[in-house]
Amino acid sequence: KAGYSFVSCSEKSIENGDVKMYHYPVVDLILGKEKEWNSLKEGKPKEFKTFTPKMQKAIIQYTDSAGNLFVSGANIVSDLVLADKSTVKERKFMEKTLKIKWHADKINNISAVNFNFSPIKNAFNINLSFYNYPNDISYFIESPDIIERNDKSADVICNYSQNGLSASIVYKK
Repeated sequence: KAGYSFVSCSEKSIENGDVKMYHYPVVDLILGKEKEWNSLKEGKPKEFKTFTPKMQKAIIQYTDSAGNLFVSGANIVSDLVLADKSTVKERKFMEKTLKIKWHADKINNISAVNFNFSPIKNAFNINLSFYNYPNDISYFIESPDIIERNDKSADVICNYSQNGLSASIVYKK
């Protein structure tokens, strides 16, 4: 049985318009541990913003035209809310487009998630664990964001096992 085909590209290719998200029925934006931080080189601007203004614009255009977006990352909310120069526009993007809001960050000792409820057709219940410390086996996330839904039409589909707080939100127009 064949798998699923996919296309991979850099964030810059979307931001520069080289790749048009509307060509794809689903976009999986994998941010990992990306978060804005000061460059180690003196005088260089901050780097690695999760959602630059160009990326926000591309995502808004995509979701407004019925695009299906999946975003994953440890800092997707805290980078929009807690960054030194967080703006009202960034908060609006997070709340109106991504349908999420910040609850907490830097919550330690989280190492598992439960998918206990899902409005997605044919979804299944599953418990997953992940590393929250450096190791020789796998990628690790030491302190992921806690997010909340910001729209009554959105649903929490995944909670952290250790505290029951939400780890994942789904929204369908």
